[in-house]
Amino acid sequence: MGPFHAWREYVDLEQAFKEAKEVNSSHYDSRIVQQRDFPTMFIECPEYRCDVALSPTTDEHFLAESDAVLLNFAPQVLRYKMPKLSERLIKNLPRRVKIFFYAMESPLMMTHWDYTIKDIQYHYTMTYQSESDVYFPYGQYVPGKPMDTEVINYAENKTGLLVWTASNCNNTFWPRLGWVRNLEKLLDFDTYGKCGKLTCLPPLSPICTKQQRVYKFNLALENAPCDEYVSEKVWTNSLMSGLVPVVYGGRREAYERVLPPNSFVHVSDFASQQELVDYLKMIDKNDNLYNEFFAWRREGRVEQVYPDLYPESFCRVLPKLSKYSSPPVKRIGDSKYFQSCRGDINGNFTEQGDIHNWSPWR
Repeated sequence: MGPFHAWREYVDLEQAFKEAKEVNSSHYDSRIVQQRDFPTMFIECPEYRCDVALSPTTDEHFLAESDAVLLNFAPQVLRYKMPKLSERLIKNLPRRVKIFFYAMESPLMMTHWDYTIKDIQYHYTMTYQSESDVYFPYGQYVPGKPMDTEVINYAENKTGLLVWTASNCNNTFWPRLGWVRNLEKLLDFDTYGKCGKLTCLPPLSPICTKQQRVYKFNLALENAPCDEYVSEKVWTNSLMSGLVPVVYGGRREAYERVLPPNSFVHVSDFASQQELVDYLKMIDKNDNLYNEFFAWRREGRVEQVYPDLYPESFCRVLPKLSKYSSPPVKRIGDSKYFQSCRGDINGNFTEQGDIHNWSPWR
């Protein structure tokens, strides 16, 4: 369970395993207990016909009795070992055991950590990419369950136009910091985090998210240009907090696939940053135009899925676990998840240079 300590997203999962270890073993199936030198968590899945018993282990005898194995890359422990590990699991485990590749980071970041990621073998993917075998986004739009039942003026009591929060200043796959610094020359706006001028503590906390509800727009700029890599910057910090996200990462069409209709502004909509600034200032002066970005709230709702990684999330794999299915062995480098980013996947961060040599992905 050591790798869990490095990921804030796994706090709830780690705590649940600690609690599972303390539960009286009489609650467990005797076959599992006899082989168990590690905690096992039982998860109820009311939307499915089965429940889940989840264990963090690499014990091959236990894995052979399992229905599925989820591979989640831990760079501190498994760098350059994952392809051989996946090959060994597929070769040695019974055919009914399904191998899932689980990832919530972009392929560019994964490759930066380990260039061999592309050679991992698997049966099913579980990622944020909508064409994954098990779709597991950061957030989701659910039509038919409105967040609001009446017309509201969302511009009321908002005193700031635009805000940006970031602590990863240089480790990006497009010149994000240079783009923001250039935008600051055209528009005065507030910036938080290590890359900004203001501080809110504790960072990434609900207190800080609530504090930023006085702004109309939020710069929700991902660190990687990958389609459908839409993180909590958009879901939690923008849509769920009453801000309109100004987005960049994947192409506009990719955002349109996963976000509520007419809920965001895409950087590529404008021929220049000055055009973007002019547009934001125009919207700022017209409450009716601003409120159009929130019309979706009377038709549906947004829900946070990740982070954190809740134990119930693993119920999503159940439809793939028929013992009669025999899916082909595939390679991550050939998956739509891996091929969803702009340009060559080489894992190199962008050199912060002249922003004028860069143009947005359209």
